[in-house]
Amino acid sequence: MKPDYNSRPLREEQVVLHSLHSGPNAYSRTKAAVDALVIDNNTPEALSNTSRDFRDQLLTCSLRVTGLYGPRDRLTIGEMLSLVNTPKTRYQIGPNKLVHDWIHVENCARAHVLAAKALVSPGDERVDGEAFFISDGKPLKFWDFARKVWEEGGDTNWAASGPHKVVQIPFWVVLFAVGVLEWTFWIFTVGLVRPKSSRMTFEYMKTGCWLDIGKAKRILGYEPLFDTEQGLKQTIGWFMENEGWDKNS
Repeated sequence: MKPDYNSRPLREEQVVLHSLHSGPNAYSRTKAAVDALVIDNNTPEALSNTSRDFRDQLLTCSLRVTGLYGPRDRLTIGEMLSLVNTPKTRYQIGPNKLVHDWIHVENCARAHVLAAKALVSPGDERVDGEAFFISDGKPLKFWDFARKVWEEGGDTNWAASGPHKVVQIPFWVVLFAVGVLEWTFWIFTVGLVRPKSSRMTFEYMKTGCWLDIGKAKRILGYEPLFDTEQGLKQTIGWFMENEGWDKNS
């Protein structure tokens, strides 16, 4: 998404979709291709089929979810928690201006259940062949999200009474360094090994993501069980209880 779009939540029809042949990276292109495949394979006449022969018929809709997090999430939350009480929590890449939508796994699961029910028993508006944005419904600035994780995880710098020290690094410096790292890996491993950090991650941080979930609320009856701040409290609590994470260590 372009940073210009971050001034307001965007509806489904306001975004420019990628395709398998257009997009900034393979991840985006394949996601777009799957989205198109799901919508294209919807069979509208299946809903009124009374023959009980549903061969080659399928009702589909697409749920376009934002950044997932929650219990057992070692990719986002786990990595952030591993930085607690290290100097790395004091660094900030780029300005903290753009908001990002997130979605807790329980909110995401709820949306899927509601969509499945609405596909076979639609209300005033049919669900099949449609796409819906799904999120917690309360976006946070990226670094506010990260610092909430660190605060809940017991980081002394981001505790309520902490010093909240920040060292800001420009985006272009990080993108240049990561770009050099990616090319180095490509040259010496012929593309077989990739570095842990990639430009895609930082580009996402740079552009932001703010989506309007009004359509999902109206047609699916979707309401988030909790917002992102509440979801983070629940998530960090799970890590403490089940992963042996001690916020005081």
